[in-house]
Formats: sequence, structure tokens, C-alpha cells
Amino acid sequence: MSYQWLTYGCPVMDGLKRQLGPFDFHFDLLLPGNTSLRFPWEASNEAQDVKCSIVEAPPDEPRKAPQKAGYPGLERGFLCKPGKKGESIAAQAQGQHGPPAPRLGAGARPGPKKKKASGYFWSTPPPRYEFKEQKNVQVGDLAVAEQSGHLHKAFHPAQACSFYRLPGMVRGEIAEAILEHCKKQTSWFSAAPDSVDKTPSFEYYPFRDGAWADDGMRRLLEETIELQLLPYVRQRYGCRFCAVSDILVRRYLPGERRTHAVHFDGHAFVTAVLGLSNPDGYQGGLYIQPDADVSSRMYFRLEPGDLLVHSFDLQHGVHVWKGSRYSLVFWIKDSLQAVWDRTTPWYDSLAAEGDPDALYNLAQNYEHGLFGRKVDANKAKELYERSAAAGHHFAQNNLGLLYRRLHEGGAGTDALQRSVHWLKAASEVGFAMAQKNLALRCDMRRHLRRRLLLLSLGFGSLAVGFLQFPTARPASRPVAFPRREMAAVVASFTLPSKALAAAGPSAEDAALLGGAFAAMAADPRRPGAREELEAAEEAFTTVIQRFDEAGASRQDRGELRMARAQARIAINDCTGGQLPAKAEAAVQDYSDVVQLMEEDGAATGTFDYPSVFVRRALAREEIAYGRKDKKQWEAAVQDYTKAIDTWRSRPPSETGLGVNPLVLNYRGNAFGQLGRFKDALADYREATEIFIKDQEYTQAALSRCNEALALFGISEPIEAISIMEDVVRRDPSIADAHIALAASYWSEGDYSRAEDEWRVACQNTDVGCRQYKDLSWVENIRRWPPQLVGDLGRFLNRDAKGQKDKPA
Repeated sequence: MSYQWLTYGCPVMDGLKRQLGPFDFHFDLLLPGNTSLRFPWEASNEAQDVKCSIVEAPPDEPRKAPQKAGYPGLERGFLCKPGKKGESIAAQAQGQHGPPAPRLGAGARPGPKKKKASGYFWSTPPPRYEFKEQKNVQVGDLAVAEQSGHLHKAFHPAQACSFYRLPGMVRGEIAEAILEHCKKQTSWFSAAPDSVDKTPSFEYYPFRDGAWADDGMRRLLEETIELQLLPYVRQRYGCRFCAVSDILVRRYLPGERRTHAVHFDGHAFVTAVLGLSNPDGYQGGLYIQPDADVSSRMYFRLEPGDLLVHSFDLQHGVHVWKGSRYSLVFWIKDSLQAVWDRTTPWYDSLAAEGDPDALYNLAQNYEHGLFGRKVDANKAKELYERSAAAGHHFAQNNLGLLYRRLHEGGAGTDALQRSVHWLKAASEVGFAMAQKNLALRCDMRRHLRRRLLLLSLGFGSLAVGFLQFPTARPASRPVAFPRREMAAVVASFTLPSKALAAAGPSAEDAALLGGAFAAMAADPRRPGAREELEAAEEAFTTVIQRFDEAGASRQDRGELRMARAQARIAINDCTGGQLPAKAEAAVQDYSDVVQLMEEDGAATGTFDYPSVFVRRALAREEIAYGRKDKKQWEAAVQDYTKAIDTWRSRPPSETGLGVNPLVLNYRGNAFGQLGRFKDALADYREATEIFIKDQEYTQAALSRCNEALALFGISEPIEAISIMEDVVRRDPSIADAHIALAASYWSEGDYSRAEDEWRVACQNTDVGCRQYKDLSWVENIRRWPPQLVGDLGRFLNRDAKGQKDKPA
């Protein structure tokens, strides 16, 4: 578990904040909610009137551009946080937020306003796209009412992007039957990461790669596809051999997915979306976004049975902020051969003609090795360059990220400059994804290497002196970063003579420490890792002796001991915990650090002081694992308590962060090892509240899992199961909760549900279920309470024996 506390302080980030103004929620990502507020933009009472209904914009009123800071109007029709700047003139005119306010002059600030409820609201109801053209189209023996729409993109004004709505294309009773069938297929919906935003997809495929997987859906749809959908698509797009590749059903329910970030259907020549849910039962839905900025979004109204058809070049997404929505999507390729081969051959000719959308989608295929293309970074870069030069904001963003990866791979400073150039180009036209990436790029350029070493490895300002960074105090909440990134960072360090002279130690000391830090940052699983870490431990010991003899500062001597303690812990980890003596030596190092800091006096008021106790407690846990020593758990609780009490005793102004919720979880785990589950429960609940307040929703979900485990420990299985069920509903990717539910359901005799939860954990989560087959790991590492470990053991015995019936 890692907990990030990032501080951004660069001009680009500040500029973007000023540019975005109140539109803080500008990037559609699913964030699992909490018990009182399911999503940041969603009312806790789904049925209450939040006045978000879609209304048609006045036909004679032109679309207004985004307004600058200092003006009260917020005419972009997008989600805003309450209590900021002004309300839109249109919203006031419609009576949504009280009486009209006087217009303010440039640079003026609105006066105090009545405090609104927390959450997000629409400053202006989002506009609906109204089709202005309609005609009857004859497709064989079928007469179809076709409504057509056309958009001109800023980066491709010469060519219109067309799309079509076919009202009542599918009879109402068939659409209703399809919806009812979809609602019954609960176990079919996958929580696997979506290809666009990597959050749980909540979708299922009744038809995939040209073959049916759901016979019930086949009976409902086959005739419609053969007699209506395909004849229309083939005629409309001049595609004689078009064939359906995939059919998927998506659902957008409260507490699950509510958005699908703006994207292109690059794998389909044509997409058709069939409306299933009554649009009066939800707010939002499918939208098109002609430009980069979210202010250009327009929503479609699709009645059950309506079909919306568009080609691969339509930028679109979904946002449902109230109610429930199901939709059925057909992806169609230009030939049956393309379906069988899983390819996208139509892009070759279009890319040769310079079509920006085709260039972008083809570049993605080469970058990631998709749809029959082999990975070719140079080819991808060339195609992105052509599309980006035409102004394609998605291509500009991807090209910026590609150049960043090239720079990190050693391509030189030119690649970094190009990365910033293209990310900035996409940001300036309002593309939120690029704005986020540019802000992170700015922060990484200034702070990444320092954070990697100071916050993750905990080396402190001494390491800063050796590694060419200005002195800085690390935050009290440690951050974990991938070791591969740390290895690349450390490998890039050089130590000029001036910096060496300023740091104080000899050249020999600098060489020893440089090698030691590099060993600490490398992957501990690599061959020879233990030997390198032992050499690092020896190097730290040598330099510590020299610093002690030379009377170096307490700070430098303390931080060197902390670094050596980290090396000793890493050596124990390399052996699978078989060298608890190394952990004991680390505990002694940390104790020496505490003594040095208390001798200093002023050091006890720094960020580092409570962190030393946390590190010592973690080292004690390593001893407890290796020697099954209960006293070490008690000592760990004492150390965690010292750190927590220190944080509580300080005014918020002194630390700015308060109690580290991860440490509350750590102490709760230690309480659990001592059988003090009520104390553990209190810590877990406090940690959950802090995570939610800090918007660390994944960590909050994991902390709630710990709450449930503590409830199992005090024999409160009903509440524990309820919490676990809520966790998997909000974040289906957490294997721990699925497996705990499987064990609990099995113990209650609900064998079918137990099997379902186990299957989801094994197949649809990143962690999987392999480790949970080792009950020793579950008990000692994951720290489940004995009752639940026993339930899991009984479930696994069933699994091992192949029993599928109710046991005797």
C-alpha cells in the first residue's frame, strides 16, 4: 500500500489552475465513493431534485466562449464546485440558483454567497444536440427515417464528420426485451479495466470477434442485425461487405461507472448505439465533443429503440450524473476478413491521404502493437507527428507522452523539449487530458528525482547533498514509487567536485555512498541483489564510523543510520524474512536515530521525528514474523502510538498533514495480531475517514476491507459482509474483498455466490487469487482473523477436492 501526498508548485500548474477556474472536475475518471457521498458529483439521495435536467438552448443564442477569471458568467455548461466565482447568467435566468446577481466588471470579485451543499452542480444545463435534417431512406424493402447531423472539427475543417439517428429503428417491445435480458445477466458483466480510462468497465459481450456468446441475445437481435442494421450501414457508408465484429452492453449505475471518458472508437469502422433505457430515467448520457474543450459537449436523447450510427472519427463519451442507463453498442468492421483477422485495414488508404483521425488511430496501433500491427515506435512517432501538425489534440497529447518516454530512455534533451511542446499545444486548446499530463510533467521535471529518494527511501537531506538537489525536508507521509524508476533516476546521478566539496565528505565516502544508494534503489529480486545490499550495508557502516569520528552533525549521522537500517531491512526481505537479526540491527539503528534527535532537541519538532518511530515499528514487525515474538507486536504498537500521538499533539499549521492514515492502518494490523480487534476497528475507521477527506478513494476502500476483517474478529459477520459487499460494488478490482466474501458465503451455505466471488477474484482482478490459497500467507502476512481464515480453509478444501455440491 502506498499513500501519495503530492505538492505542486510550478508556474505551469498554477497557470492551468487559473485557466480552469472553477472547473476542477475536468477529467472523467471513476472514483469509488464513500458511505455518505457515492461520487464527488452525485447527491447522496439519488431521488432528490438536483435540477440537472437537459434543456434545449435558445436557437438564436450563439454559443459563448469560456469566460476569463473575474467574470461571473460560467457559460461552459460544465460541472462546477459550489462556492466558487460566479453563477452563469443563463442559470440565473432559468431560476436554478436564485435571483440574478448584478454583472461584475473585469477583475471584480463576487461578494459573499450563501453556502451550498457539498458536491457538484451544473452552472448551465448541458446543451442537447438537435438534429435539423430528416429524410426517409429506402434500404431494400425497408423504409427508414434518418436524422443526420454534421460537425466540422477545428483541425479538419474541410471535411465534415457525419452521424445519424434512426428513431424507432428497433421496435419498442424488442428494445424492452433486450433491456430486461441485460439486467438478468448480472454475472456476465465484467469489472476488468476499460481500454479508455482503465477503470472497471461494467460491460459484457453477447457477441465477440464475430461469434455469439449469448444465445438469448442472439434470438432477440439476429433478425434485426441481418435485415435492418447491416443493410443500412452498408448502404450509408458504401461498404458492401461490412460485418459486425462485436456487440457489447454497458451499464451506468449509481455506485458503479458513471462516465466514459471522451474517446474515438478506433477499432471500429462504424459504431451503432442502441438506446435501451428510458431517457427520462437518467440525466446525461451519450455526448459528442467536437472540439478539445469540454465546453463543446452536446448530449443525445435516445429513446428505447433509437439507433445512433457514426464512423470512427466521431469524438464522443458518456456521462450519467443521475439515474441508471443501459446501452447496447455494435462495432462494425469493413469486411468479415477484418473481423476474423482482428485488423483495421481501412486506415491505410485514409492515412495516405492525410486524414488526421486515421493517422492518429493508425499511430496508436503501431505504438501499442494493436490490430495486426507490430510495435514500431518510429512509425508511430511519424504518424503522430503528421496528425499533431494538423492540430489533432489527441495526437498531440500522445506524441508528447511518447517523446517523454523516449527522453526517459536516454533520447536526450531534445525529446523532453518536444514532449513539453506538444503537451502544451494540446493544453492550450483546452484538452483536459493534456493539461493534466503537462502539469505532471512540470512537477516531475522539478521534483521527481528528489521525491523518489527522499520520500520513498527516506534518506533525508544528506542524500540530497550527495545527489545534487537543494536541501529539503521530506513530507511526513512516505510515498512509494516503482523501483525501476528509482534505478533509472539513481543511474543518472553525477557528483561534480564543487557539490562534493560542499557536502563535506571525502571522495572515497562519496563513492561508497553513491554505490550504496544505487543498490538500495535497484530491484531487490534481481540476481545478486543480496550481495549488493550487504555491500551497501558495509559502505554505510564505514562512512558512519568516519562521520562519528569526525564529529559530523547529528542530522547527518542520524540519516546515515536510517539509510543503513533500510539496507538491513532490504536484506531480510531478500531472504523471505529468514534473517530477523538484520531487522534487530535496523531497530537498533532507529533507536540511535531517536537518541540523536532527542539530544538535538530541535529535531523532535521536525517531520522526521514521528517517521522514525514508524520505521522502527515496521522493523519490529519483521522480527515478529521471523521469530513469532508477541512482544515485538506490543513494541510495534507502542512505536506507532508514539508517532500518532506526536502528530496529534501538533497544531495543523506546523505539519499541514496531521495523522498519517497509513500508520493508523499499520497500528490496526498490529492490534489484530494481538487479538485486540476493537482497537483495530477504531484505527481502521479513522484511517478511512482521512482517506476519504483526502480523496484517496482506493486507499479508503482498502481501509474499509480492514474494517470488515476487524468486525469478523469481534464476531460481527453481518456488518462485515455488508461492508465487503459495498467495497466490491464501488471498486470491483479489490481481490481481498471478493475472497473474504467467498469464504463467508461458503460458511453460510450460499455456495453459488461463493463460487461467483472466487471466480471474479481469480479472473477479473490484478492481484488474482493465487496467494490466497496459502493460508499461512493469509494469516501472517494479510493478517486475517482466525475465524475468517478457517472459513477460507473450508472453502479451499472444497475447491481442492472438486466438490460442487453442498457438503455433508
